[in-house]
Amino acid sequence: MVVATPQDDDVEDILSNFDKHLNELAIEVPTGHFAPTSVLVSNVPDTANPDKTRLAYIQVPSKDGDSTHLADVWRLSATAPRRIISVVDWAPRQPRDPTEGR
Repeated sequence: MVVATPQDDDVEDILSNFDKHLNELAIEVPTGHFAPTSVLVSNVPDTANPDKTRLAYIQVPSKDGDSTHLADVWRLSATAPRRIISVVDWAPRQPRDPTEGR
């Protein structure tokens, strides 16, 4: 929510009242035979319509710091007039240390 809004006042409000905003979200999960890969989220600050989110994965370091694993996340789809700085859907495995693997 914070990354998707260009309004400084909304960013401050979201950060200051995060639990309030989180509890006000309404999530609509489509029914069907298989597990959903997308859901609609309503009552997102600074939006006029429900936002569609999709299941995605991000590669993160493990707690031990010696390996990485994939974590599932929900990616928010935003349309104009939003300003998205960056979104990563896929990250190749690369050494954390540039000298590693030489």
